[in-house]
Amino acid sequence: MHDHPVLNRIWLGFVGLNAAFVTYLGLGAPLRMDRAFTWAELPPFHARFVGCLYLFGAVLLLGAACTREWAAVAPVIGGTAIFTTSMIVLTLLNWSAFDLHLTGPLVWTIAYAVFAPPSLLLTEWYQRRPIEEAAEGPATPQWLRLGLRTLAVAFGLLGVALLVARGVMVDLWPWKVSTGVAQFYGGPFLTLAWCAWSYSSRHRIRTLRLYLAAMTALGVSVLAVSLHHR
Repeated sequence: MHDHPVLNRIWLGFVGLNAAFVTYLGLGAPLRMDRAFTWAELPPFHARFVGCLYLFGAVLLLGAACTREWAAVAPVIGGTAIFTTSMIVLTLLNWSAFDLHLTGPLVWTIAYAVFAPPSLLLTEWYQRRPIEEAAEGPATPQWLRLGLRTLAVAFGLLGVALLVARGVMVDLWPWKVSTGVAQFYGGPFLTLAWCAWSYSSRHRIRTLRLYLAAMTALGVSVLAVSLHHR
């Protein structure tokens, strides 16, 4: 069984702390988040939903930074690459919406420009690293693996639709959202799809604990925010 390299753990911890800060802004200070992210309109419900998405990332990244078993955290590397790369690409595609004279958009752009390249390099490296799961522990139930793959397909289709048909998705979305923000949602949903599909191939339930914790945090927080803004 391969251990998770220390440098990878440090990197994921650093990115996870940044995700935790955005989580705090979204869930705990939505009005401040609206002022900070001045490239988009973020009313409280929207800001809190973004905070829920970043909470998933924060739990996954910080958990991965504290976990030594490579099989349990390898999908996080690819998920980080998908998310950070999609954010910087979408930033470039919507460049006219960003006023880099303002602190929020400038910090956003620099952060994802810095996060994306190392994440892509780590992903390429991890694809060449064999994954060996521990032999001990109960096996992952077949129903759970099938459920994760179904979830991955649903998230993946939603993510693609948000990226390429944002005008249509604005009309279908359950709350009012701009076309630019709808397109930016595509990155997080593709990340959710990648993680669900990757973890569905794990044969031991112990390697799913980190992912299940992140998904529980996402589900509970989205439910709480929805009830608060019902």
